[in-house]
Amino acid sequence: MSEVEVARGQLADDAALLMGCAIYCVFLAPFIVRLVCPIGLHCASWVRDRRDGRRGGEGVVATWGTLRRLDEAVEAFQLPFTCRQTVRDRLLEGWVMAGTTVVFIGVPMLVPFARATHDVQALTTSEQGGADGALAVAFVVLVFFLGAVGGAARFFSPRLEIPAVRSACNALITAHGVHRGRATSKQLDAAVSGLSRILVHRAQKDERRWLRAEMTVHARRVRETLRAGSRELLTDGTPAAAALARELGKILHGLSATTYEMLLDEEDLVPRPERAEPPRRQAALLMGTGIVAAVGLAWALSVLGLPEEVTVVVALLALAAPAHLWGSPGSARVRDLLRLVLGDPGQTPADPPPPSQSTARDTQS
Repeated sequence: MSEVEVARGQLADDAALLMGCAIYCVFLAPFIVRLVCPIGLHCASWVRDRRDGRRGGEGVVATWGTLRRLDEAVEAFQLPFTCRQTVRDRLLEGWVMAGTTVVFIGVPMLVPFARATHDVQALTTSEQGGADGALAVAFVVLVFFLGAVGGAARFFSPRLEIPAVRSACNALITAHGVHRGRATSKQLDAAVSGLSRILVHRAQKDERRWLRAEMTVHARRVRETLRAGSRELLTDGTPAAAALARELGKILHGLSATTYEMLLDEEDLVPRPERAEPPRRQAALLMGTGIVAAVGLAWALSVLGLPEEVTVVVALLALAAPAHLWGSPGSARVRDLLRLVLGDPGQTPADPPPPSQSTARDTQS
């Protein structure tokens, strides 16, 4: 066997291992992370309480980190901050969730990705494997992205209130920086835009399905209110930072109190839109991304010589993944795609329709 054939064989093994790790990260790892996170949070809280006890309560003052800068912003804008302990707990929970996700999702994808990258480099440097190497690079990067990002998204999507609290804290701290002249208006506009996207996405993925519509409408109105404040900030400069900071303080309090349908009062919100336009551009983008990912994976798997059944299942998962992870709820379901391709096991097109009661009585007579 030539060196190119040996490299192709090793790359096929790496692709199978990488696909297995991606399936683990998307379907099994979020469940494991969900079980481990409470244990890690309990341990982290115990360590924090021990540290606060050794400092005689001074640890609660938070002489470092995000909470210290948040205290400075609240004091500068004279905002009520009755939810300080809750925010502190949410920030700690965010660190635990991020660390657990890295351990159980990031590391299992990095190990086969590093091995596959090494074999891809060996195939690319050979004289006869240039085209195969370019295809293998695209396949490895795509599978790594689907496994790592898809697994993290499946875990964080129902728990976006934790990143939302973190994002609200960062936006409020940035507003204080603009007020003190240590940050620019564009930085605050970027922080507010990130918070707005998280709020809308959190409302769309809320576990209480009967409240999703109401929460989504309210979150979009909050987004438009923050956008209006950002436009005023870009126009008027530093004086508008205080008004925007008051709105951010109310949003942070609502997130900490889990009153997601009342993040801002009615008088603070922009007028309710008469008719909401459907997100056609987002749906088209997600559909196009799924089609490109499905075609690319099907082509790569067929070149690598994997069975056709595996290629079909992987292509269907890649087709539905973007809409399922980032689209609106119910926009794409994998079981519907499988039923479309494999057929409904309950009733096939060749089966005759069941006779009605009137037809049965006519037959008996």
